[in-house]
Amino acid sequence: MLASSSLAGFAMDNMTRDDGWRFLFIGRRIERLIFLSSSISQFLRLESTRARGGIEWLLELTDSIITYRSRYMTQPELLPALDLIVFNEDNPHAVYFQLLDLKQYLNRLSTEHGDPDEDLLNQAMSRLRAFDLSSFEGQDFSQCRNCNPCFELAGLLDEIANAAASLSDRMALRYFAHIGEIGRQTLTA
Repeated sequence: MLASSSLAGFAMDNMTRDDGWRFLFIGRRIERLIFLSSSISQFLRLESTRARGGIEWLLELTDSIITYRSRYMTQPELLPALDLIVFNEDNPHAVYFQLLDLKQYLNRLSTEHGDPDEDLLNQAMSRLRAFDLSSFEGQDFSQCRNCNPCFELAGLLDEIANAAASLSDRMALRYFAHIGEIGRQTLTA
């Protein structure tokens, strides 16, 4: 943990803001996006998370419990929790924040090195922006067993996690592969 903290501090304070720095931060955003999206998706699908304290656990997992308590001053409820950890563009521990920040780094990268082909991510981001959070109104999360809005949002979050993983793979092939797709044969049989 100390080594990770040291590296993060070094990257923020002492590293030149060049392509290497940009790739480091793109990788961090992709990792966080995959973690947040898949964790929240699983939370929405699992019946065991409906137990008392489940939403508070999710807020702890996403490092948003302090923000939630200072903003809402109430026991954790599903709708405001999802608003904070999925849709809030000002919370650095929210899915949408990660998407916006990742897009910003990718735009800068594309102006210097060409488009990294982020169509899947753009589509998922548009679908998330269009998701109607009011579909959760009136839902008692603790009593919900087959909550359609939960499964719909979980599917969308899975789509975001898959798009981020796919983007990571495409970027690795484009920027870090040292050979072309077709190798040359050096010996004849």
